[in-house]
Amino acid sequence: MSKRLAVLGSPIKHSLSPQIQLAALSHMGIPATFEKFETVNLAHWLDENTGYDALSLTMPLKEDFRGVAAVIDPVAERANSANYLLSTSGSWSAFNTDVFGIQQAITSKTFSSVGILGTGATARSALVALEGRDVMIWGRNSEVSENLAKGYAAQYVDLDSCLDSDLVISTLPADALSGLISRLRPGVLLDVVYSRPSPKGFSGYISGLEMLIWQAIGQLRLLVNGNFEQLEDEELLHELMMAATEMAE
Repeated sequence: MSKRLAVLGSPIKHSLSPQIQLAALSHMGIPATFEKFETVNLAHWLDENTGYDALSLTMPLKEDFRGVAAVIDPVAERANSANYLLSTSGSWSAFNTDVFGIQQAITSKTFSSVGILGTGATARSALVALEGRDVMIWGRNSEVSENLAKGYAAQYVDLDSCLDSDLVISTLPADALSGLISRLRPGVLLDVVYSRPSPKGFSGYISGLEMLIWQAIGQLRLLVNGNFEQLEDEELLHELMMAATEMAE
């Protein structure tokens, strides 16, 4: 039976989720459709649309899973952010695969300190992904930044200290990062905005496409297995999905 999938959010036109997941599902021999819907109201959309097997959520919907999902995965609970709804027995289960995506994107890097730029849903996922490490956070709203630091055993620091970390994870909006980089920084940047050109000013760079693809592989694990067990040939799936992003460009 064909899987019926969709990605929701606003803006949604730029989303590569349909291309990359359909490329993987086609390789696995699983028929599927994958639509895009522009919406800022998850509950209202769900009231008007039925018959979907799973939904990928992007901004600003990642915090709207409460009251919608009957089951909330512990990672989504900890991050207070869900980017995937899976239909199970007539109800929705909420998951966060952004944490997995971040962890996989940085797995080949060696670092001691981490600086997280931003205070939204993806920043919380980064805080969960790096819990137990030497993590610093900076955001324009100092009160929100301080509260997040306390809630996730991180340090709230000034912008320069955050940017000088061994690994910098930017969750800032597309037009915000370049204006903050005034000199060469020693660390590696993971920029979660995959549509933004690679900014100059860091010794190394990890494209947000790595996070995008690995969080999507996490979603496919849930869709295909009903749990988070690893799929066969995930490295090959990664290659196929990366090729799909290049074709989309």
